Amino acid sequence: MKPDETSNIAPLHHGEFTRRALITAALLAIYWWLHQVLTLPFVESATLENFADIGASRLGPFYGSLSALTMGFLGVEILSLVLPAGRRLRRQGVTGRRRLNLFALRLVIVISAAIGINTCIYLRGAPSPFVEPLLRPGRLPMLLVVLTGMAATMALYILAKAISRWGWGNGFCWLLLFFPGIDLAKTLPRYLSFNGPVAGTPLALTTPLLLLLVAALSAFFLRSGHQDLELKQGKSLETKLPAFPQGIVPVVIPLILLPSLPLSFYPWLSLVASIVCVLSLLMFRLFSGARQLETSLTPFATLAPGNGHGTGTGTGKALRRQSWKGLLVLLVAFTVLELDVEFVLSSLASHFSFALPFLLVAFSLDLFFEARLWLRQGPSTALLELDSPYLATFLQARLQQQGIQAQIRGLRYRQLYFFLEPLTKMELLVPLEQVERALTVVQIDQIQTV
Repeated sequence: MKPDETSNIAPLHHGEFTRRALITAALLAIYWWLHQVLTLPFVESATLENFADIGASRLGPFYGSLSALTMGFLGVEILSLVLPAGRRLRRQGVTGRRRLNLFALRLVIVISAAIGINTCIYLRGAPSPFVEPLLRPGRLPMLLVVLTGMAATMALYILAKAISRWGWGNGFCWLLLFFPGIDLAKTLPRYLSFNGPVAGTPLALTTPLLLLLVAALSAFFLRSGHQDLELKQGKSLETKLPAFPQGIVPVVIPLILLPSLPLSFYPWLSLVASIVCVLSLLMFRLFSGARQLETSLTPFATLAPGNGHGTGTGTGKALRRQSWKGLLVLLVAFTVLELDVEFVLSSLASHFSFALPFLLVAFSLDLFFEARLWLRQGPSTALLELDSPYLATFLQARLQQQGIQAQIRGLRYRQLYFFLEPLTKMELLVPLEQVERALTVVQIDQIQTV
């Protein structure tokens, strides 16, 4: 039986799922409303439209909040891998991870203040001699703008935690994809009705069809990856390898660094494909290879000795095969999307247009499996917060081996970034009636690296 499948045929528990879905919808509606009505203090919003590169719909208290949260947690994650003190905290299990999260929040506040100061400097300028600066002169307006941005950032953090605690799905995934998803939904009709030589013909459907093709390809691939882990003493455990062990970052990075190069399509495609291959091998080697897998499973399991590189006989090979399959899917998806030049040159950045279908599909799958847990098992709780996809899938497999129907919230979304998206934590969900049994299986106090 695969980890994502259950044999439970009990009556569905609609009440728990309905309650959580309504809470999520209400909190997101509040977020959208606040985003529309709140403005920065001492900012002349009536002339904000003159600053076309920001736009009146995006410059507000929440401007830069998600960026501050993402950069703060990512900065601490990188430092914890580089600095000896950070590595010691990583090996202290749940306690060490909590301290790292606390450091990340402090860094988030600092970054949020820096973003606020930069916003004030920008607003003190003027797009033309005929337009007055948007921010009133003086230190008090600048201070209030910075403090408002910092408060909004922390409010966003609390809102995301509230969605995760009482709602449906990972709160940070919801907030990260909420407005990009709305923008994408608004963008697609423009391609269906744009004025051009193919208007009114089947070719006008090119972009939506290509997006559907990439979405279907990613959905199919994200569901693959089942593998028996070969452990010492002749034991094995069926778990799920990540669909993309290298993540989608090897494609996103070159598209960010080289956003304006398509002088000729085929040389551009060949250049990016070469960079993607190199980055894919590098990311897999450094962050998600079999050695990292074995480190994540300590002290619960040790892979059977294999080829001298700390990999099991079949496990190490399976991981490498999965990484090559993932690389092929990424290159195919990139080529398919880049074939539609009109889509690439749209208002959405090319790197964002590539990542968005994968992120939306991964998050949709996470929502589906979490909803299935609520419907089949009733009230469930988050037993443990995790940052290692390998440990998450291993613990899920161990629980399901003992008859405990567990799910990992945010697993597929997080696997697309691995350690580069520490803001979106994974959570091990188990039914309330099986919490005591699950605690004896998981043994939280023995976890060394979450």
